[in-house]
Amino acid sequence: TDGDKNDAGAEFSVSRKLVWGTEVKLSAGGGYERGDDYTNLYRGTLKVEFSQPLLRSAGKEVNLESLIRAENRVREAQRLLEMQKMDVIVAVVESYMNLLQFKQEMISAEKALERMKKLFQLTGAKERMGTATRTDTLRAELQLRQTDSSFRELKERYDAKMRDFNELLGVELTNVFNLAPVPVFEGQLPEYDMAVNIALSNRLDYAQQLQELEDAVRGVSISKNSLLPDLDVFFKYEYSGEGPDGYRLKSYDSIWFAGLRMQTELGRSAQKIEFKRAVNEKEIASNRVEILKISIMKQVAQQLSECRRTIEQVVLARQNLEVASVRLALARKMFEIGRGDLFTVTDAESAFLDAERKFFIEQSGVIVAYYRLRRILGTLLEVPASLKPANIILQKGR
Repeated sequence: TDGDKNDAGAEFSVSRKLVWGTEVKLSAGGGYERGDDYTNLYRGTLKVEFSQPLLRSAGKEVNLESLIRAENRVREAQRLLEMQKMDVIVAVVESYMNLLQFKQEMISAEKALERMKKLFQLTGAKERMGTATRTDTLRAELQLRQTDSSFRELKERYDAKMRDFNELLGVELTNVFNLAPVPVFEGQLPEYDMAVNIALSNRLDYAQQLQELEDAVRGVSISKNSLLPDLDVFFKYEYSGEGPDGYRLKSYDSIWFAGLRMQTELGRSAQKIEFKRAVNEKEIASNRVEILKISIMKQVAQQLSECRRTIEQVVLARQNLEVASVRLALARKMFEIGRGDLFTVTDAESAFLDAERKFFIEQSGVIVAYYRLRRILGTLLEVPASLKPANIILQKGR
C-alpha cells in the first residue's frame, strides 16, 4: 500500500520443478488505485510461465541426483550398521567358544586332580607294603601339587574370561552363564566357485563399492551434461484486466510469448575441470571394486581351507584322545596290579590331558571357523535385499 497515492496491491505465486527439469510457475495478483475523485480503479493479473531445458540440466538423472545421493548415504549407514552387527556376532562366538574351552579344560583338570589324589593314596599304600619306593610317593605328591596348581590357575583364568564375556555382552560383570556344550558341526561347505558367487552377491562392503562406482558413473554423465549449452524453451502467458468493480473487471488484455533462451559462458574451465575430476573418480572407484573383488576371492579361499583343516584336525584330535584315554586306563591298571611303574602312569596322565586340551581347542576352532566363513560370505545375518550387491547389479542392468 501507499499512503500518499491511496493504492494497494498483493501478488502470490506457486511453482514446481519436475523430474525432467520442467519448471511451471503460476502467479496471480490484484490491487486498486484511488483517484482524486475518490473512485477506485481495480486491476487483476494472472501469469503462467513454463520453461524446459533442452540440453544442460535436462533429464531425470541431473535433477534427481541430490535425492539419489541422499538415499545412497542412508544405505551406506545401514550397510555399516549391519556389518558391525556381524562383527559383534563373530566376536561373541569367539569369546563364547574360548570361554567354553576353558570350562571344559577346568572340568578335565578337576577330574585329573581327583585321579591324582587316588594315585597318591595308592602309591602311599604301596610304599607301606614295600611294593613302591619313597621316590614314587614323592613323585606322585609332586604330580598332585602340579595338577592342583593347574586347576586353580584354570579356574582363575575362566573367571577372568567370564568377566570379559559379560563386558562384551554389556551385562553385569558378576553374571555367571551356564554354558551349553559345543555344538557338533554338521554343515556342508560350499565349493570354491559357489562360495565366491555367494560372497559377491551378499557382501555389504562389496555392495558399497559397487554403489560408489555407480555414483561415480552418474557423476561423469552429469559433469558431461554441464558442458552442454544452457538452452531452454520458454513460454509465458499473461492475462490482465481493470475496472471500477473488483468483482467484474473490464478492459481485458492478454499477452503470450514463446521462444528459446540461452546463456553462454566463455571458456567453461570450471566445468571442464569438474568433468576430468569425475572421470578420475570413476576410474578410482572401478579399481577399488576390482581390488575388493580379488580380496574377497582370496578371503573365501583361505577361510574354506581353514574350515576344512579344522574339521580334519577335530577327527585327528578325537582319535588321539581315544588312544590317550586307553593308554591312561591301561597304565593305571598295570600300576595297580604291580606290573607297571608310576612314571608310566604320570606320563600317560600328562599325554591324556594334552590330548584332551587339543581336542577342545580344535572342536571350538571348527565352530569359530564356520562363523568366520559365513561372515566372509555375507550370510551371517539376513539383511534387506536393497542393501545387497545383487540389487545394485539389477538396477544397473535396467
